[in-house]
Amino acid sequence: MRVSENRIIIDELETIKERLENGFKAIYGENLELGSSTPDGQMIGLFSEALSEVNQVLTFIVQMLDPYLATGEWLDQRVAYAGLLRKTADYSRASGVTIHGAGGTIIKKGTILKDKNSNLWVTDYEVTLGAEGSKAVSITSQETGAFILNDQDELEMQEIILGVDRIVATKNSTLGADEESDGDLLFRFMQSHSINNNDERQGLESYLLNLSGVKQCKVLENYTNQTDANGVEPHSLNAIVLGGDDMAIGEAILKKKIGGCGVQGQTKLEVEFLGAKREVKFDRPTQINPRIFLRVKRTEGATDINTDKIKELLSNHVFNIGEDVYISRLYSIINDVKGFEVTQFTINGGQSLPVAVREICVINKNDIDLAVV
Repeated sequence: MRVSENRIIIDELETIKERLENGFKAIYGENLELGSSTPDGQMIGLFSEALSEVNQVLTFIVQMLDPYLATGEWLDQRVAYAGLLRKTADYSRASGVTIHGAGGTIIKKGTILKDKNSNLWVTDYEVTLGAEGSKAVSITSQETGAFILNDQDELEMQEIILGVDRIVATKNSTLGADEESDGDLLFRFMQSHSINNNDERQGLESYLLNLSGVKQCKVLENYTNQTDANGVEPHSLNAIVLGGDDMAIGEAILKKKIGGCGVQGQTKLEVEFLGAKREVKFDRPTQINPRIFLRVKRTEGATDINTDKIKELLSNHVFNIGEDVYISRLYSIINDVKGFEVTQFTINGGQSLPVAVREICVINKNDIDLAVV
C-alpha cells in the first residue's frame, strides 16, 4: 500500500513481491538468489502474502466507509449519521377475525389457523364462542413478514376443533415485515436527503418511508387547476401507502404538506394537529392477484424440476405500487431454478398485466397453475 497526494494505492500480490525482491537485492547485491526454493525467496513470499492480506483488509474497510458500498453492520453505522436505523422484522397482525360455530366451544390461545395462501396464524388469547355462535379474536402470523389477510378472507383450523364451522377475517391485516434489506436501507438513506423539504413530493415520500411498518409509498400531486390523469384533484396530493399505522401516516401528511394543499383518498381520519382536529385522507393500494399459467419441461440431463421453488420465487417477488407486470421480466425471477425450460407462460391469459397507479400486484402461490409437460 502506498499513499499518493490524492489517493491510497493498493498494490497487487505480484507488485508487492517485486518491490520486496528489489529491496533485498539493493541491500545484498544483484546476485542474491531469490528463487522459491531458497530461504530468502520463501521469506519474501510469506511477507508478500501477509502484506497482500493487510491490503485486502484495508480495501474492505475503505469500501465499508462509503455508505453506497457498505453492507450489514457497516451500513447500519453509516446511515446512523443521518438518523436512520434498520427496520427490524415484525409479525403481521389481524385484529378482526370472527370464529363461527357452536356456542360454548373453546378455542385456546396459540391455536393455529391457515389462510388461503397456506400462511399460518396463531390466536392471541383464548376465546369461548357465545350463545349466538360466534366470537371475535385477534391473530398474529406465526413467522415474521408481510402476510396479507383481506376483509372477508376465510381461514381454516390446521387441526380440526369440533364445534368450529367457519372463520372469517372482518378487517384487513396490519402488515409485518422482514428485516430491512441492505438495498432498502440504502434507498431510504438516499431518500433521506429530501426528508426536510416541506414543499416537495419526495420529502413526504421520504418521511412516510421512515415510519414503522411502512413498506412502500407513492405520493401523487397536482399543482394545476384541473383534475389530472391520475384522478388527483386540483392543488392536492394523494398519498398511497402500503403498511404502517393509519394515525402515524395521517400525522406525517399533515406535518409535511404545505399549507393550503388539499389531500384526498379513501382512508379518512381525524388527527389532532397543532391544537385542532384536522381531517386527513390517503389511500391504501388495492391488491391485484393475477392468475399465472406456467408450463415447463426438463432440459436434457435434468432429472427433476423444483416446481415448489419456482412458485416460491414468483410469490415472494415484491412489486411496486402502480408497477405494470410483464412476463418477460418474470423469467429472470425463476432462472435461479435449474433444469427446465419454459414452454408456456402467461399472466391473466396474456403477456402483461396493467396495474393502476393505486394498485399493487401480489402473486399468490394458489394462483399459480404450474405443470411439467
